[in-house]
Amino acid sequence: MGVLLLMIFDILIVLLGVTGWIMYFGSQAEFNKMLSKMGNQPLIFKQDKPRPLVIKEISALSEGADKYDLIALVKNVNTQWYIKNINYQFVVDGETVDSGSTFVLAGQEKVISKFGISLSQQPISVALTFEENDVTWSRAKTDIEMGAILPNFAIDNVVWMPIVDQKLAPFSRLTAQITNKSVYNFWSVGFYALVLDAGGSIVGASYTTWDNAFEGEQHQLIISWDGVINRGRDVKIYPDVDVTDPSLRKQ
Repeated sequence: MGVLLLMIFDILIVLLGVTGWIMYFGSQAEFNKMLSKMGNQPLIFKQDKPRPLVIKEISALSEGADKYDLIALVKNVNTQWYIKNINYQFVVDGETVDSGSTFVLAGQEKVISKFGISLSQQPISVALTFEENDVTWSRAKTDIEMGAILPNFAIDNVVWMPIVDQKLAPFSRLTAQITNKSVYNFWSVGFYALVLDAGGSIVGASYTTWDNAFEGEQHQLIISWDGVINRGRDVKIYPDVDVTDPSLRKQ
């Protein structure tokens, strides 16, 4: 008899607990919704993991005399996850010709390059590979933290001149006005310029730096290419500075 009473008492406690949860959530439907979310928790965690980097385009641009520029445009599709360091390799016709490491910020479209590499023949295939298994992703947990680790440079008055008329040697030129709108002063900020043809493919590339980039200051960007990039129809400029690295900030 005593055991039976204890069983009845336990059942009543469970029923009272469930009733309390239902009253807290307002309805049986809301309670079921809460249980459903709890049941899907492992799936939610899985979806929240960072997705791999996406290689949008890779090109081998001839400089003449068996010299080539290897240019890759990579996209981090994760808007809250970033990489402090990742190893990469440029592979040409099945052989690794260059390797290095770099950072990738959250949501960043990033240029990875190797300028002026010597190749015995025009490449048939070019690839960029990552050692993603050895990568440690970091996550910005708040919008404030997110804003603090994203570069903020305004790029205005972009002028692309495919042919600058000079009597001896015509060349191509890009000019733009850069404004440091971030909250940091930087010792140096890199900028990649990609020249695109009518179809959006990369047909030219260059890299330059802005030293002593103070908050609120402007900089006139001028990049010239030897010779003429006849197929160039548009340009895109990509700031390249690891905002998460305090050593790059100037006090």
